[in-house]
Amino acid sequence: MKQNILFLLLYAIISLPAIAQKNKTVSSPTSAFPRDSLFALQEKIYNAAIRYNDLKAAQHALYAMIALQPGRTGLKDTLAYLYYNEGNYVQVVLLGKDILSAKPDNPEILELVAVSQQNLGLLKDALENFEKLYNITQNAVHRYNIASLQYMLKRYGECSESLNAILGLPDNPGNVTISTSTGESQQVPLKAAAFNMRGVIALEIGQPEVAIQNFQKALELFPDFVLAKGNLEKARAEKIPSEQKKQTPSKGQ
Repeated sequence: MKQNILFLLLYAIISLPAIAQKNKTVSSPTSAFPRDSLFALQEKIYNAAIRYNDLKAAQHALYAMIALQPGRTGLKDTLAYLYYNEGNYVQVVLLGKDILSAKPDNPEILELVAVSQQNLGLLKDALENFEKLYNITQNAVHRYNIASLQYMLKRYGECSESLNAILGLPDNPGNVTISTSTGESQQVPLKAAAFNMRGVIALEIGQPEVAIQNFQKALELFPDFVLAKGNLEKARAEKIPSEQKKQTPSKGQ
């Protein structure tokens, strides 16, 4: 009996390394597929997914590529763009913060994060990132983004300073996309857009005459400016009651 038990123990001790080796072989596909080969496979999947516009499959492939080669930092940039194109702004912000922790002066990712934060209603965070972006690029369009956020935050003094800086440039520095009241978009010269925003601020603080002057200047630069035309009509409509109020004598007179 003792000999049988001893035999079983010896068999178990001898068998354990063999079982462990067998399990190791089964559970380690990387032994058959080196890391570089797996990366190349996922890269092929990514390229195919992009070709067939399957963004979800492309994202999954990118995650695998990042896990296999974490040193390839450009992979995260690509993933951020994919999320942005799908309107997944939360993922853009989270991933962008990770990228910017390593490369804080990456202008493309800064812009993606800032626009995503703006779309999520995180206006103060978006303003902070657009200010960082403008310090890097000195791009007047980014200065206009800053002015827009300052306006939305009701920082009218700061907004006016930003708009004046744009209007003080010697030439028209480019175009900006403006949404109309019907939800359509229009490419507008940047200085025309700046005059229009100055007019909107003037309306906000009860200066319809100043607003009219700014809307007219915007239309001089860009006669087809749909939003400025509508704002001009609104300013003229607001000017009439204010003038009537001035002409109405007080009860004491």
